[in-house]
Amino acid sequence: MTGVEAEPVDRLQENVSPEYFFHHYYVQRKPVILSKVARSWPARKKWSLEAMRSMVCEHSDVDTVECVAHSKTDPTHYSNVTLPSMGRYFDYLEQCVAHKKPQEAALKNGVTVPRSVVEAACPVPKVLKTLHNDRKLALRDMLGREKARLFISAGGFHGRCHYDRFGYAFFSVQVKGAKTWYLYKASSLPLRRLAAFDNAPLEDFTRPEVHNGHSGWVAKLQEGDMLFLPPLTYHSVCHTGGYNVNIDFACLPDVHWVPAIR
Repeated sequence: MTGVEAEPVDRLQENVSPEYFFHHYYVQRKPVILSKVARSWPARKKWSLEAMRSMVCEHSDVDTVECVAHSKTDPTHYSNVTLPSMGRYFDYLEQCVAHKKPQEAALKNGVTVPRSVVEAACPVPKVLKTLHNDRKLALRDMLGREKARLFISAGGFHGRCHYDRFGYAFFSVQVKGAKTWYLYKASSLPLRRLAAFDNAPLEDFTRPEVHNGHSGWVAKLQEGDMLFLPPLTYHSVCHTGGYNVNIDFACLPDVHWVPAIR
């Protein structure tokens, strides 16, 4: 442990210029919260748990549901769990929400639905649309991306620390609920496992003595906020809202990410 306290992620106000975000955060590969990006989205009012169940079960194309579970007794231990249907996942989720029980197993890679199903309720944020149209970044969601990825959970779950192996930047919008993200550069964590994207320490990053033991950031997202996550950034996420929905927007790899990918 280094004893270096994790820093709060910077928070930009909703009227920040796209150029400022681009030059001070996107190009610098520095995570940041863009406040209230989605405060007027229809999804914030329409996406009740019941509405999400109906939409996802109708439009997702999965036969089985991959989840990851953490142990009650050992929060550093995770295991894969497969459910037979999305309906079964929502049965479990509804029980957790209704009885305020901590969720012990959550969607491993989220769930995808056709973008056409959600685009009216979750329009592309203005800052991303502007930068895409100005050719500052290439947003997959405006280049024919057919699927939107959703993460739906109850409170109490916290995911294993990892980074996403695809090598592109993405943005996570907190549509419902709240989450706390613990973020680290790859160089900040000692490697403990063999898999390239899954080699963070096997520790519970929700504990202050753990997440403050490595140089990194803490990002606390509230409803309507959007988090910018540079590529190959380790993250462990604690689901703090009673009912949480996130939607991702993703960029194509570009010249700004060459040093990170190397």
